[in-house]
Order: sequence, then structure tokens, then C-alpha cells
Amino acid sequence: ANKLLVFGTFERAFTFQNDDGTSKEKTTMGLIFSSKRVLERLRVFIESGVPICIQADGTYKLHHGGWVLCDLGVHICRWDSSQRKYVHTFYPLLYMFCRTECYAAYLYFFKTLRCLSEELFGLSDALDVRCGGLDRSVYIADAYTTTWPTIILLLCWPHLARKFKEGEFLKALVNKDNLGVITKHVHLLHSCRSIPQFELLAPLIFEVWDKALDEPAFAKRFEATYFEGPWGNWHLSVSGIPGVMPTQNGIEAGHKVQKVILSVDGLRAATPIFLNTSAPKMLAQTGKKAPLTSENVTYSGHGPFAIEVALKAKRLLLVAEPHYELPEEEIDSSHYGERHFIINTGSGADNIGNMTP
Repeated sequence: ANKLLVFGTFERAFTFQNDDGTSKEKTTMGLIFSSKRVLERLRVFIESGVPICIQADGTYKLHHGGWVLCDLGVHICRWDSSQRKYVHTFYPLLYMFCRTECYAAYLYFFKTLRCLSEELFGLSDALDVRCGGLDRSVYIADAYTTTWPTIILLLCWPHLARKFKEGEFLKALVNKDNLGVITKHVHLLHSCRSIPQFELLAPLIFEVWDKALDEPAFAKRFEATYFEGPWGNWHLSVSGIPGVMPTQNGIEAGHKVQKVILSVDGLRAATPIFLNTSAPKMLAQTGKKAPLTSENVTYSGHGPFAIEVALKAKRLLLVAEPHYELPEEEIDSSHYGERHFIINTGSGADNIGNMTP
């Protein structure tokens, strides 16, 4: 069940863009692999029929020649009965071992996943891929949209929360003391409960940075980097899938575990050692992840409903201002986020009732 299975090899030419604006023609090559046990998850996601969020990223230091190991899998939010809380988990489906990450390599990677549902299970294009997570990699974004034209690109929030306070952004600030206020504004944008709310609030905040804080260069750079084009999807409810947020933490945590497992035999392994020893060991460990069924990936709220949350809702209703109910057809739900929620019941009074769409 954990035997390494190769689903394709490739060799592609691509144009590499240097930092100085020049370009150079290069060639990448590699292979796509997985195991029977890991790919059983593909059947589960197909049978569940739920929209999914896929994620892809690469990690280094596993091969002596600098080749990259890339993961492609599904990010879900599930109830963990042993920890008594909802947890975010990344379930790998396929791996790509390649010389260089580029658009052509990821395009082959994604199309392999799309074809496998038909080749293995006789189901054509059965995966409902709603979102794709990434850390602002243009070549991954282009491969996503080529393979799944309607996909929503989710920009990793932890990546953004770190990057906008470093490098060229920090240099663009006229007054470094403004960074505290700007950080609060960025976190406020991240907390938006719907796309219309995010799109209405962002221009107002950019105007405050430009005029009130006198930081036009920073405002322009942030807007161009994290708002325009496909890069503006990083607020809490943008995925449209309950519990699934714009974060790559799950796949990044998986990379750390891979390095710990493979460090026993030594990192930066030679190619024969990586393919014959390291990769099979990694597949065996990946297959031990919590088992999946079509029931526990349906986002139907398997966790208990805390009595503290119900009591807080009751208190809010008792002190609420008088209101009247609108006919259902007059309610525009797009301004109120999703109708399904994950409820954070962690310790502390402040956590009770925090509802994350």
C-alpha cells in the first residue's frame, strides 16, 4: 500500500527571469509519484462531493543536487475528537520531484491530478476544486487558472502578515511609527466577513494611508502587491468553504515533518537514495495521517455546540435593539458571509462565541 507509484515523467523548457530583468532559457525535468494508500484519499474527496481547497508548494534540502520536492493535496477543517477542537489539516495526494519549479512543471503536476480521477476511478473531472492556496508564486497561480479556470486563488495570510513589514515595504515608509497603525488596518481587512465588505473597506484604508498618514508610496505598493489582480483573496471568509482559510501553514508544517523523518538517513541525499529510501519512507509516514471518510470532510459541524456559546447568544438577543424580520427574498446574504460557521470554543471568555465563516 505504501509502495512508490510513478504516474508520469516530464521534461520541459522554460524561460527563467533574472532579478536584473534579463531572461535565460532553461530545462526542468522530473516525475510525479504517490502511493496506493495516499491516493485512497482522492476517492474520499470525489465521493463526498464537497468543494475542496487544494494547495501546492515545494521544499528544498532533501536532494544533494538542489532538486525540489513539491506537495499537492487538500486543506480541510475537521473535528478532532481526541483534541476536542476543530483542526486544519493538509492531506497530500501527489508529489512532484523536479529540477526546478516553474509554470510548465506545475501545469503537468495539476493536470496529472485532474486525470487520475478518471483513470483510477472512472470519473471524469469529478473533483470540485473551489480554491487553490499559494504564497504569491506567479507560476503556481498561472498553472492553477489554466487547469481550473474558475478557481479562487487564496493568498497565504501568514505569508502576507510577515512580508508587508519587511524589505521594500519597510523602505517605502516615510514614518516608521505608522507601521503599528497600518498593521492594525491590515488585520482589520483580514477579518472581513464577506467579499463586498473587503472590497468596500480596502479603498478607504488605502486612502487613510495615502492622505491621513502621508504614506502614498507604501499605500501604492501594498495595493499593487496584495489587492490588485488575483492577489486580493486573503480575508477570512473568501474561500466560501466553511472553516477553510487562506493559509499555507498546513503544507508548511508537513514540510518540517518531512525533514525530521528524512534527517535520520541524512538530508541532501543522492538521487538513488532519495527515490529508493527517502521517498518510500515519506509515503509510509504520510499514509498514517488521520483516516478520512466522506462523512468527516463534509463541513457539517461534527463538534459539540458549547453551552457557553448558546448562553452568550441568548444574552445578546435579550439586549438587542428592537428589530423586524425581512422576507427571505429581500435579504442579500452576500453581505453577511456564509450561512455555515465553525465556532471557536477554546478556553477564555474572549474566545467564546468567536465565529469564523
